[in-house]
Amino acid sequence: ADGAQGEVRLGKYGELVTNSFAGKYTELARAGKVFFAANSGDQALSLLSATATGVILSNPVASGVDLVLLEASFTQNTAAAAEAGQSVVLAYGTYSATEVTHTTPLVVRSTYGGAGLGTGRVDSSATIPAAPVLITALWQPTVSATATTAIPPMVVYRPDGLIVCPPGTSISLQNGADAAAAITGRGAFIWAELER
Repeated sequence: ADGAQGEVRLGKYGELVTNSFAGKYTELARAGKVFFAANSGDQALSLLSATATGVILSNPVASGVDLVLLEASFTQNTAAAAEAGQSVVLAYGTYSATEVTHTTPLVVRSTYGGAGLGTGRVDSSATIPAAPVLITALWQPTVSATATTAIPPMVVYRPDGLIVCPPGTSISLQNGADAAAAITGRGAFIWAELER
């Protein structure tokens, strides 16, 4: 039964020995705590801007939960411009008591049957209270000014709980280029919502 106490086994070096029953996130998903949202159409990524376009996951100031990023993905559906320097990055909107302005909301669904609305809000266009900062670069479609198809046009990033979005913050997929080099495609986030 859930919560039942049993014997535990320690390994040679003091580690706890366990056995996985199902997938890594099955318990969270079955508890209705894992959600997803994605662009249904192509969207240009903004250049590390507070006026953000792409995919923006935000946590309302009074939510009472942390959003734990489980997966971010992006697929390029429009040919890259013939310019090196384009890149898809994960950007972090630091804490602000000012809420994100939701310009173009996306549909948020539970991974457990699609029912249930989470606390996290996702947009394809939103105004973040301040310009976000780069967390990590995810993907660069080309390293050449002319070769635009040398690298597969998709990335899936699984941070394994390293990136947490507390109330009043946001995470977004943006263009980390140092010049206005357009990159267009579809992005998605999967996250868990955990009470604080």
